[in-house]
Parts: sequence; structure tokens; C-alpha cells
Amino acid sequence: MVVSSSEDVRLVDAAVVAGVLGVSKGWVMDAARADRIPHRHVGPKFVRFDLNEVRLWIAEGMEGGWR
Repeated sequence: MVVSSSEDVRLVDAAVVAGVLGVSKGWVMDAARADRIPHRHVGPKFVRFDLNEVRLWIAEGMEGGWR
């Protein structure tokens, strides 16, 4: 995904993504560890999620039948 400017990127934590997806925070973190959901490492300890990438991942999954 190409981002045109830094204003387009909004990094959020797993709790926000869990709310968007309607799943638990633990599910989101497990999915990130397994590389099933787009995520970014921020420093050695933190994982964050770009909401634009997550929304694209949702759309692609819905079109692709959620394999």
C-alpha cells in the first residue's frame, strides 16, 4: 500500500482494531504474531496497526472469501 503523506497514516493499538473487528484484543495480537493481520513494530516492545491497512485487509478478505 502506498501512502501519499504522513497525514494518511493513523497508527492505533490492538484494542482499537479489536473494536473495529468485533473480536478480542488477544485475537488481534495472536493474528499479528502469526502475520495474519497487517501490523508494524514500533520499537522493540510495541505493535501498532495502520487503520487504512486494516480496512484494506478487511475488504480484501471479504472479496477473497476469508481463506
